Amino acid sequence: MDSVGIFKAMVRAGKFPHAMLLEGPGAKDFAQFVATTAVCTAAEKPCGQCAACRKAADHAHPDILPFYPVGAKKQYPVETVRQI
Repeated sequence: MDSVGIFKAMVRAGKFPHAMLLEGPGAKDFAQFVATTAVCTAAEKPCGQCAACRKAADHAHPDILPFYPVGAKKQYPVETVRQI
């Protein structure tokens, strides 16, 4: 089972993780999927149709705050980590 399948099974079981560490190819897309799932208001998550899913897809949901590493080494400054 791939990471999306594992994550969906966790959500269906009512075990949404409190934290996740994502790395590698596709991590940004998977992070967006996780965030959309977290804010979705439908019973079957993510529905892609509710107002929250549409805002997430438009990168306009107020509860989804992306953070990106900076510099050549792609690191997070201490202040960014404190914000998170």
